[in-house]
Amino acid sequence: MKKQKAVRRKTLKCCLCGTVIHDPRLSCDPHPVAQRGRCCNRCDDLKVTPARLTLKGIPEEEAKVIGRNIHSAVKFARKRWLESHDNTTAPA
Repeated sequence: MKKQKAVRRKTLKCCLCGTVIHDPRLSCDPHPVAQRGRCCNRCDDLKVTPARLTLKGIPEEEAKVIGRNIHSAVKFARKRWLESHDNTTAPA
């Protein structure tokens, strides 16, 4: 069996909050909030998505609520997935 080479991916910084993004594939386009760079998922949910919704005619406060709800749902789903794939709690 062949050994796979380790792929080196450059790390990025979120152009909105400065958080280090370890895998560029997990970064997002920050338009219309910023014109250059990439943003983290958190900023995409809380800043970029509401800005895009506002451009589509949704009131700003409602767009912010939608962004927070998306972020909360993603956090909840990630937590549940990690719990279900945790090997330490699996029955023997």
